[in-house]
Amino acid sequence: MTKHHTEAVQHSSRRATWRTPRDLFDALNHEFAFGLDAAAEPASRLVGQWLGPGSAVAEDALAVDWSAITTGPIFCNPPYSRLLGIAIMPWVEKCATTAEQGCTVVAVLPLSPQTRWFRAHVWSKADEIRLIPHRVTFIDPETSEPAHNAPGNTCIVVWRGRLRRELNPDPRVFYWGYRA
Repeated sequence: MTKHHTEAVQHSSRRATWRTPRDLFDALNHEFAFGLDAAAEPASRLVGQWLGPGSAVAEDALAVDWSAITTGPIFCNPPYSRLLGIAIMPWVEKCATTAEQGCTVVAVLPLSPQTRWFRAHVWSKADEIRLIPHRVTFIDPETSEPAHNAPGNTCIVVWRGRLRRELNPDPRVFYWGYRA
């Protein structure tokens, strides 16, 4: 077994994009009222203003300043797939650096505390890590049908900007049951 075995298994989807289930998104949107979906496609977008292929605002979400596009909180369910060579690290880094500019960023991420990206940008920079007590079933954006459960656990990571982190350097970690 290699050092990266767990990460390889958890990040081994044959596709890089999955739509967030509506009940999960609605619970987050009710709390945050998102102004931007930072990683979407026409079939997977959940917010009126979005970034990604087909977007009128910007096709390459990593190349633009998210804080200049919206004044509201930002939602991000980033694409990633080891099989397709799409890394999650740049997305998580972008979420954290955007929060350092004063924005609130909320991301749906695999719970992977053993990875470099999680240690560098979640443990050390996030304000909250919400553990979901069940496997999330993401939606195939092409068919709008539920796919198989995620291969690993999912978490919601919230970065609330500079002030909160300066006051409390440790993220708040808790189980979050969003289902009614």
